[in-house]
Formats: sequence, C-alpha cells, structure tokens
Amino acid sequence: MSQNTRWDDLIKKEATGIDDCDLGKVQQVEPEVIVTEEGIINK
Repeated sequence: MSQNTRWDDLIKKEATGIDDCDLGKVQQVEPEVIVTEEGIINK
C-alpha cells in the first residue's frame, strides 16, 4: 500500500527536526523548501 502526503495538510502543524528540535509551525510549503515560524535551530 502506498501513502502519499498532502503537503497542504501540514500547514499550521508543529514541525520538529532531529533530536526533537523545535522548528515551529509550518507556514508555507514550496517545491524546494518548507517555511516555518517561531522555530529555533542551533548549528
């Protein structure tokens, strides 16, 4: 069974990265990037 993600359904959802890094809420989904707001990332 194949599952496809509807990318527009991710808008306003919380995004997390590796090790549960808070990336904020998804604001916009583009072909090459996902834009989040209120996130913090450490390099």
